[in-house]
Amino acid sequence: MDTRIRAASPSDREGLTHLVREFRDEHSLLIGGQGGCTLDEAAQEVARYLGRDDAGYFVAVDPTGLPVGFRRWERRDGFYFTRELYVVPEVRRQGVGGALIRHFERWLFENG
Repeated sequence: MDTRIRAASPSDREGLTHLVREFRDEHSLLIGGQGGCTLDEAAQEVARYLGRDDAGYFVAVDPTGLPVGFRRWERRDGFYFTRELYVVPEVRRQGVGGALIRHFERWLFENG
């Protein structure tokens, strides 16, 4: 799939909010829960991490600019961690997740 990976910006807030909600719902069902979170809870989570120096998101967008995946990262005690990685079901197994991983690794070499 022809996707572009970039650091998320405030203009990605709405798209990321929907992706985070989808991620939470899917994850909850996989572990036997009843569902993940509300759209408002997802929006609060995105607001908590977007634009920080010690945490943030990378977003994968399709050729039309539609967000199709994200990677949330965090720096703690000098170490960088992937906290979440999600790709919408429609584009899974097309290299989007791998592209998010590689982009973060390159970003770490340049900035970490």
